[in-house]
Amino acid sequence: MKINNIRIFQTNNNYYLYSKYLSQFLLIHPLLFMLLKMKKNGKKIKENIHNSIINNMGKYSKEEIEYQYKKMLFLLKNNYAENIEIKMHRYSASEIKTYLANTMSITFEVTENCNLNCDYCIYNKYYINQRTTKNKTLDFDIVKNVINFLLPIWNSSLNSSYNNKISIGFYGGEALLNFKLIKKIVSYIKTLKIYEDNRTEFRMTTNGVLLDKYIAFLVENNFNLLISLDGGTKQENSYRKFHDGKIAFDIIYDNVRKIKEKYSDYFDKYVNFISVMHNNNKESDVKDFFANKLNKKVFISSLATDGLNPKWEKEFWLLFKKTSIDEKNETTKPNENTVELYDIITFMRFFSNFVKESYWDLLMSKNENKYFLPTGTCSPFKRMIFVTSDGKILPCERIGHQFEMGTVSADKVNIDFQKIADRYNDAYSNIYERCKKCMFQFGCGQCMFQTNNFDCKLFTANLDENFSNIFAHYFNAMEKDPQLYLKSSNYKMI
Repeated sequence: MKINNIRIFQTNNNYYLYSKYLSQFLLIHPLLFMLLKMKKNGKKIKENIHNSIINNMGKYSKEEIEYQYKKMLFLLKNNYAENIEIKMHRYSASEIKTYLANTMSITFEVTENCNLNCDYCIYNKYYINQRTTKNKTLDFDIVKNVINFLLPIWNSSLNSSYNNKISIGFYGGEALLNFKLIKKIVSYIKTLKIYEDNRTEFRMTTNGVLLDKYIAFLVENNFNLLISLDGGTKQENSYRKFHDGKIAFDIIYDNVRKIKEKYSDYFDKYVNFISVMHNNNKESDVKDFFANKLNKKVFISSLATDGLNPKWEKEFWLLFKKTSIDEKNETTKPNENTVELYDIITFMRFFSNFVKESYWDLLMSKNENKYFLPTGTCSPFKRMIFVTSDGKILPCERIGHQFEMGTVSADKVNIDFQKIADRYNDAYSNIYERCKKCMFQFGCGQCMFQTNNFDCKLFTANLDENFSNIFAHYFNAMEKDPQLYLKSSNYKMI
């Protein structure tokens, strides 16, 4: 009997078994670990069981060995090594429309203009991109038309998210360069019933240069701000420059301090930061700066690695630096000291059987009809609708404009739900066979739109060694700090 769907691994202190079919982890005896290892290696252990164990594990009594052998047979008989036939989920047009009805956010690229010229910007020399100009601005009639198109869908029976808030986002370039349009959109949203029903909120991503000029309006309307800042020194922000080459750090940080001093309650509740890792900063120093100087946790991001310009690729990799999240996604065994509560929650979500994606999954007790979507690509419009400055509709602000899912003009919205479903299904069909062999098939973080022709660099073969490294990493951390697991078990995701 093959037992390829059982994974065994050891930590600094213990031995474990993982059943892929049942999505269960078991703490096991060292003897059982050795027996399963011998079984997986194809050895016939029944005839020579005592000598095999003694040679590999030391002295054990005959009774102990036979007991663990019977336990192994019991586990194998009770589906722990069962194979799962995983089918690919296929989108339907109605499903795409339902995602649109329940979307969490709509974001408008109000301008392509930017008052900075950051070296690592995806529209600068290191990337091949589909943006042909840098001076487009969004027309208010397009905004009004797309909102009016969406309102009946949001208010239809397809919307099953009771009183969910829709986040209205503003993006650039530098969004505040088109403050006139932002103000106009906010005024229009305030005339709608969804605003009256407290179902909207505003947010913005900004480089912070113009915050001193417009902060009163942002505070008045409770804007959630995400400010880009790569640390607390000029050196750490050396790639964030004005068009004349001057580093922008002093102006941005001065604006941040003024907000913290003048609008402290707003700053605490609504202001967050994102930092990009590169060769001139260090993740631990960046986190320490935000924690000690601003009392904030910072979102850490790495430079985008898709769509690189071959002419400048060698220079790009001199700038590039991995984040701790990147390192956790690799198959080498990292330091368990880097594991935090969110990491454990995410791990349990994908590898345990205690997190259900839907009520239907909660009612299902078997794996015979298990489906999955290849890659970690977000379902279209489930998280966001993104409207570009020239009226393209995208499922996200992080993917190329060549992947548009529709268009909107001042008088018409063109969106074909069946065409979108077909596009995703065709793309998934091309990578399904590879994805279903990956150990991260249910926990992938790779967006297929951010790959080179859908060729995933994070693919990890479904091998025992890979599982052992990843599983041991998380279990070592939980053994070292049991509160990580206890807190994760009390965490509710609804």
